[in-house]
Amino acid sequence: MSDDTGLGSAAEKADSKSTGHLDDLLEEARTEEEEEESTKRFNVEIPEELHRHIKAQAGREGRSMKAVFLDAIEMYLSRSGA
Repeated sequence: MSDDTGLGSAAEKADSKSTGHLDDLLEEARTEEEEEESTKRFNVEIPEELHRHIKAQAGREGRSMKAVFLDAIEMYLSRSGA
């Protein structure tokens, strides 16, 4: 289909740039994942109030709940001499 306005080719160029940028971001994410240590899933039920506190703390720090939880576990283990 022909586009007399010339916008078709401009849109195609923009689309290819967007796709290229997305590909770069995906590749960067994959590289970061490969550099991280392997993980195991750990599911635990916690009281709702504790969950709210962790979530609020994570929000105040601009971090994920996972990051706050992992820091807490690491501090606990270092204090107990593990």
